Amino acid sequence: MELRHLRYFIAVAEELHFSRAAARLHVAQPPLSTQIKQLEEEMGVALFLRTKRRVELTEAGSAFLIEARRVLGILDRGVALAREIGTGQRGTLRLGSVYSAIYAVVPQMLRAFAAQHPDISVELSEMTVQQQLDALASGAIDVGILRSPIHDPSIETHLLFREGIVALVPTGHALAARGAIHVADLAPYPFLLSGIGLHSSFRQHVLSLFDRLGIMPNIAREIGEIHSIISLVGAGLGVALAPATVSHIRVSDVTYLPILDDMPQIEVSLAWHRDVRPPALSALLAMVQDPGLWRRDTMPDGIDTSHISEPAG
Repeated sequence: MELRHLRYFIAVAEELHFSRAAARLHVAQPPLSTQIKQLEEEMGVALFLRTKRRVELTEAGSAFLIEARRVLGILDRGVALAREIGTGQRGTLRLGSVYSAIYAVVPQMLRAFAAQHPDISVELSEMTVQQQLDALASGAIDVGILRSPIHDPSIETHLLFREGIVALVPTGHALAARGAIHVADLAPYPFLLSGIGLHSSFRQHVLSLFDRLGIMPNIAREIGEIHSIISLVGAGLGVALAPATVSHIRVSDVTYLPILDDMPQIEVSLAWHRDVRPPALSALLAMVQDPGLWRRDTMPDGIDTSHISEPAG
């Protein structure tokens, strides 16, 4: 039994006339009659009562019509779903993001994406930069939001924005009353360094900053995640530097201070594997390149949005 047998049967059952059914199907009547006969022989039951004047469904034919319509309906829905997924209208996008972006930029991006593509669901996971690179390589995620540049030829990126750095000090600390500070002002106090290992881009950024300014930080401990840094600063166990997006996370025991030194900004980019671009990812890339969705007044303080519509280079 083939799908055409079902389509032919449904047409005859609805028309109750072989000539009209043949015209509807754009086939000749004799082949249509042959196909219906073959279907009945295969099933071992008569589906139609035929006389010279009329065609009627048998009881078995009426029951089979219900199921045949259901089968073709499922098939048609499956085809439509596959087309929607294949063209990026529907599907799932697996997204990894560094912690600081999850509470500042990601909500705005996903809000705009959901408005444009309501049938694409997004699975969001907090990940370090290295975890995202590993997940992109294994196919565990489709796209990441991470600090760049990335020195991996298999990873393509699109710049989202550039941001500065803020200092984190306990509320009530001697530095907290200042409107802004220099990095050197942090040197006398226990410093909490974010990121562990050589693959932490922000850790390397901070250490390079200290080196360029000729400052020897009093590193008390290294912490893997930014949110742990915030908690420890709030507990009065040290001071820290963090991306400006962190200041979007308000904690009563932590004061965020702008930095007065002239410093290079941090780039935050979308990243994906060059050999993998599911349709849902293409839809996201098309959206983030629209400057109308990324206005300066919607971004957290300390973020330079002048390059948000700049294509990946």
